[in-house]
Amino acid sequence: MSAPGPRRRERQALCVLILMASLMATACPTHLHGRAPVVLAWDYPEAAAPIDGFLIQRRTDMGSWQEIGRVGATLRTITYTAAPPNTPLCYQVLAYRGQAYSPPSNEVCLTIPTRQP
Repeated sequence: MSAPGPRRRERQALCVLILMASLMATACPTHLHGRAPVVLAWDYPEAAAPIDGFLIQRRTDMGSWQEIGRVGATLRTITYTAAPPNTPLCYQVLAYRGQAYSPPSNEVCLTIPTRQP
């Protein structure tokens, strides 16, 4: 009887499908000190590989991506309450498990208008 050959290990990919961002509907007329909350939401397919959580990144205009937070695997939305006005902001999300990261989600960009007197 021959020894079994090496086991082939299938690797499941980490993936994030869609990222959406919006300003909170009630934030624009009432935002304090010229800042408004930004709500981010994303989808992660149930059949995808198990993950530890999501990494949220932001950049201003064409700057480099900066990590601004991590959330657990069961969360699919987060609100940032201190987005500055008149600054182009872009967001993306990556799933992670240990030291492995998914490719980034699509990016969403927005600019919060200055509060009118």
